[in-house]
Amino acid sequence: DVDGDNTQTTAYNNMAKYDSINVFNLETFKQRNDIPELSKRTLTKNPTQRVGVYLQDLIAITGQLKLLVGARYSYLDRQNVVYTYPTSSAVASTTTTNNYDDAITPRFGLIYQPIPTTSLFASYANSFNLNSGIDINSNPLPPSFVDQYEIGEKNELFKGLLSANVTAYQIVNSNFTQAVIIPTGNPNNIPANAQELAGEVTSKGIEVDVMTKAFRGFSVIAGYSYNETRYTRSNIFIEGSLLRYNPQHTANMSIYYQLPAQSRWRNWSAGITLFYTGDRVAGRSTRLTVANDAFRLMRIPNFTQVDATLSYVHQKISVRMRISNLFDTLSYYVHDDNSVNPIAPRMASVTLGFKL
Repeated sequence: DVDGDNTQTTAYNNMAKYDSINVFNLETFKQRNDIPELSKRTLTKNPTQRVGVYLQDLIAITGQLKLLVGARYSYLDRQNVVYTYPTSSAVASTTTTNNYDDAITPRFGLIYQPIPTTSLFASYANSFNLNSGIDINSNPLPPSFVDQYEIGEKNELFKGLLSANVTAYQIVNSNFTQAVIIPTGNPNNIPANAQELAGEVTSKGIEVDVMTKAFRGFSVIAGYSYNETRYTRSNIFIEGSLLRYNPQHTANMSIYYQLPAQSRWRNWSAGITLFYTGDRVAGRSTRLTVANDAFRLMRIPNFTQVDATLSYVHQKISVRMRISNLFDTLSYYVHDDNSVNPIAPRMASVTLGFKL
């Protein structure tokens, strides 16, 4: 595969002061209401070209044992072109740097099927990921290597009526990137989209999912996930501290019921779905580089959301009624320091459908 892209970032000089206001007497100063024009400082272009070749083979060692072997060669060619705009004391200038990265990343998998309804598997995969961001000096970030380990079991039970799967995993990211926290006033003119390498991050977890086929009108889909993601090596944050915004426990369950075909209500079906989101941490991770750092992590409490549906289907016509967040639960999604959003309140909707 071959692809390419080109990102472009403009950095502006900061404005020291926009206006002065006396809140007790607005007549003290003449009030501004214009939109200020910031002068451009630099224009950074990052053209990137990628080339990859992937080979894979699934080898049947025996009737029950299979081996998956694969490898990928990746080549990255990145250019960093920084144009500095002229000022009253300096002429315009352009600096260009080239970065070349390549890697061979392997993949292995083992599948063992002791009986037709049960499969055991183990796998390892290494990937070479391009970090598309720039650092505080508008230079491209080096790539990350990700090691992923998985073991698990898949089962088909009760003649296919029930499927149950369990997977345990560990993912290690050698160069985890995150947005740079820009100081108030941005005295060093750091690009607004600048990122930094925070160190090695390790994610461990287990996933369980269960699904049934329709039995006496009922069908169930359920899942549970446990995940713990921490900094395992960092020169910025305390090793062992949790990564922000990731819930350790999540779960879901959906139960659907289709009324019997011989019933006068046979066109109706109903369902209920529960979503559980566990405790998360938000705020800011404590930094090693700042003495008596005031940054702290704070816990966001868990919540459960319940949705209900009622459906009617007759020949080509369907009507689906849904109530989301049935009990009007209040909680929050936290994405970053500047994005805290409440979950949607109770909401009802009706969908009409017609098949041609």
